[in-house]
Amino acid sequence: MGTGRVFHSQSSISKCITEVTESLINHLTEFINFPITEEDQQKAKIDFFNICSFPRVIGCIDCTHVPVRPPAENEAAFRNRKRYRSLNVQMICDSKCRIISILANYPGLCHDAYILACFQTFERGEIIDAWLLDKKHSDTSYNEAHCTTRNVIERAFGILKARFKCLDNGLLKCTPTKSAKITMVCAMLHNWTINRNMPQYDIDDQGAAVNDHADCAYYTDIPDVGGETCRDVRNVLVRLFFYATERGLEKKTRKKCMQAMWI
Repeated sequence: MGTGRVFHSQSSISKCITEVTESLINHLTEFINFPITEEDQQKAKIDFFNICSFPRVIGCIDCTHVPVRPPAENEAAFRNRKRYRSLNVQMICDSKCRIISILANYPGLCHDAYILACFQTFERGEIIDAWLLDKKHSDTSYNEAHCTTRNVIERAFGILKARFKCLDNGLLKCTPTKSAKITMVCAMLHNWTINRNMPQYDIDDQGAAVNDHADCAYYTDIPDVGGETCRDVRNVLVRLFFYATERGLEKKTRKKCMQAMWI
């Protein structure tokens, strides 16, 4: 008693974490919001365009794995491709690495494409004429712009997991339901730090977190949205916005991009 230390049992700490998590998660929509209005979407497009001149982007989407303690009766469903047990969490971020959408209720065995197919934001029509575009194209300027722009979501994962180590190092020894709630609260607090311009963790040494999906194949089996294929849309983007940059017309092409963003 004379040391000044206060010790608590694991059950007491777990109870405190549960109470705080349940309290904070009630405010989730105050900090994690997808841009729905035309004004918000246009602002998002401009912010992303300013990164590397990639047009008409309102968010970068990807999945990341969060280690969990799975239920004994369904342990196999949580064993991911890297052979550890996890939740496969889908997130969308804006150009500032803020999380604007999060799905944390799928086990690690689920493929990214399956989670996206179940994504209700597409089903409700909140994202109109949306496309998932890969970087496999012969045009170098398109590839570079796509890679640089998409890197935002990888940086967001790195910053999030660097700040909340429990999401990356397996210390989150909770049930999937509780782990999902903790993950969403961590994403909410992540946004809170960005909104208040707080210093973000240096992610240079967080390679494992940042490159969590570096060896994943790009989506190839996502259902088409609309009448054209993603490949057709990508080719149109290359012709309109990137083809001319290799011929010394970068300024003119940039102006064309800015105009097209408002169509």
